[in-house]
Amino acid sequence: MEENNRAREAGDPIDVRVFKYDGREHRRWAARIVKQVGPLIVLDAVFNEEIEHVLLGKIALGTIIKEYYWRDRWYNVFRFSDRFYCNV
Repeated sequence: MEENNRAREAGDPIDVRVFKYDGREHRRWAARIVKQVGPLIVLDAVFNEEIEHVLLGKIALGTIIKEYYWRDRWYNVFRFSDRFYCNV
C-alpha cells in the first residue's frame, strides 16, 4: 500500500493511456519517467506495437519517443528521432 502512495521519481515505470472523447481507451503503452520539473513530466517510451497514425503514417514497433506532458496545459508533445508531434 505504501509503495502506491509514494511520489514517482525518474526511472519509475508508468502506463500511458489514451482515451477517445467518449471515454473509451484507445491505446496504452509503457514508459519511464525521465524527470519532473514543476508541472512538466518527461517520459521515455517505446511503441509496443506498429501503429498506423492518420497524420504520421506508420509508426514501427520499437519506435523510441520522448513524451512531454504538463499538468497545467491541455496539450502534449511527442519527440521522435526525426520529428515532433503535438496533440492539441
